[in-house]
Amino acid sequence: MTQPWKTGLPVDFVPAERSIIPGLAFLKRARRKLFGEYAFLGRYKPHPDGKQEQYFFQLLRECLDQGIVDEALVKEHMAKNHVRHDALELVERVPPLPKAA
Repeated sequence: MTQPWKTGLPVDFVPAERSIIPGLAFLKRARRKLFGEYAFLGRYKPHPDGKQEQYFFQLLRECLDQGIVDEALVKEHMAKNHVRHDALELVERVPPLPKAA
């Protein structure tokens, strides 16, 4: 629920339907069958540790700078909702990773 690259996007995974609480598994299955795989699951939340988000986008920035990943690939996955739509803006805002000694 807190993947830094997915913040704000609709949840696109199906939570486990097993439960130790009686009846909860039935309700989860019913939700999925009646309303669809991802109904009522909401959106990905910001990671509780902002440094994790910053680190991810610093790594992405480094990959873009070194040509390991290109901007077209990021845009393609943004269009598919695999990556948050402000990813390239965040890459511009984060400081580069410190150089290894």
